[in-house]
Amino acid sequence: MVNMHSSTILVVLGCLHAQALNTLHYEISSVDSKDLVFNDGLIYREGRSDRIGIKMEIGKPPQTVWLAPSLALSDTTVNEVSSCYRSPDKVYRELSFTDLRHASWCEFISMGLFNSRSSLSFLNTNQTAMIPPMPWTRNSSTNGLVLKGKYGKDSVNFSKASPNLNAANFTFALGTATHEIPEGIAHSTLGLGRNSTFLQTFYPKNKVFGISYPWQSRTQVPVRRDIDLDGVDLGKSEGIIYSQALPKDLSAYPFKLTVESMSVKGKELVTTPFEASIDVNLPTTLPMDVFRLLGEATGGRKPGTNDLITGDFLIYDGKIPEKIKDQWALTVRFSNGHKLRVPQQYLLLYVDQLGYSATRFTNVEQAPSLTDNLVLPGPIIGYDLLQLSYLMVDYEREQWSIAHAANSSSILGSKPRVPNQTGQVPPVASETVGGGGAEEEEDTPNGGGIGGVTVAERAVRSAVCISVLTSLVVVSWLV
Repeated sequence: MVNMHSSTILVVLGCLHAQALNTLHYEISSVDSKDLVFNDGLIYREGRSDRIGIKMEIGKPPQTVWLAPSLALSDTTVNEVSSCYRSPDKVYRELSFTDLRHASWCEFISMGLFNSRSSLSFLNTNQTAMIPPMPWTRNSSTNGLVLKGKYGKDSVNFSKASPNLNAANFTFALGTATHEIPEGIAHSTLGLGRNSTFLQTFYPKNKVFGISYPWQSRTQVPVRRDIDLDGVDLGKSEGIIYSQALPKDLSAYPFKLTVESMSVKGKELVTTPFEASIDVNLPTTLPMDVFRLLGEATGGRKPGTNDLITGDFLIYDGKIPEKIKDQWALTVRFSNGHKLRVPQQYLLLYVDQLGYSATRFTNVEQAPSLTDNLVLPGPIIGYDLLQLSYLMVDYEREQWSIAHAANSSSILGSKPRVPNQTGQVPPVASETVGGGGAEEEEDTPNGGGIGGVTVAERAVRSAVCISVLTSLVVVSWLV
């Protein structure tokens, strides 16, 4: 119930009617063997028949690729069929079984390939595509290690969107360089960065979107992400919305937060606060000392010579406890006030065949050898820690925001909070109130003190709508 109070907040009035958002779904699709470019005959036995990502059809006749959303890239990227050959001299020649197996694995890692020769509508722009360097890395020694090729134009269709999104002459980066090992190729991506060609093509006047992680299973790390386009759905969030302006320096990575604390079972893992980049598709990458302390606090260990997986990750012997009360949880507090608490079962994936579970976490010493971290170096807060959050990006007002996901309380069995009303995120420049507000209980899924926050971020948002901001009126509310 809302009562009168002397505090003032900014509320958007004079809005147009609330419009339905267009949502893209990042999910699993099964692929028939006849639709593969390369088939070594082992895809079903080895679990390579599924494709994960946002489904996009490209070219005429249409070919299908699956894209991973990325805040680090502005380009949509796909890989040419020729990039899955081991060397240029093998392209379009009859392959040995070893070469075919290489190409088949490469196609799986890429999540679909595009044959520009087979598309009647493909246009080669003759412009070189090279990723990295990125504006914030400027590392010439890694030129093209993620994608090296050319920019092209072709018709695209996102049939899973509602209504369908389609465009002719859509510009994308096409990877053409061959790879000696299949892991050298990168997953095709949907660039949602500051200069996103996707957003500029489909939503040039409202480059605003939100990203959430709907749950399909409580027994494994989810792969699904939903991207709300042409606005954000505040009904997918609850509690305080923490907003901040994008940096004016266009060469700086736009989405960063300082991690002030990480703790497990009351043990603090962070001795010195560190800055981390935020990305919705990359796994978390931690400073070496934090990574080591996390392993010690949770009983995790690095893979040994007798384990069937390699890498600088944490693995755990035995199954994950079924009840949340029997699990450890990782609590993270950021300098902007946002706080996460993510339990063990949402950070680990149990592998039946191996008899243990593992995180995707790694550390910054290992990171330079990982393709992901060539695009976004340094510590990363990735999808594994963002699963119970709703991320909102507003390029029109040059700001981004983060809040707890609307289902986070019910997932963890904690005291439920009322989801925010669907509306528009208040601007960063709103009037602010000092600290001293009521703190959330520590045992809530994402609890923590509020401190000094924007007044508008504590408002009931039923008066706001998704449409572009048209006017601001100062009103009084009762708490």
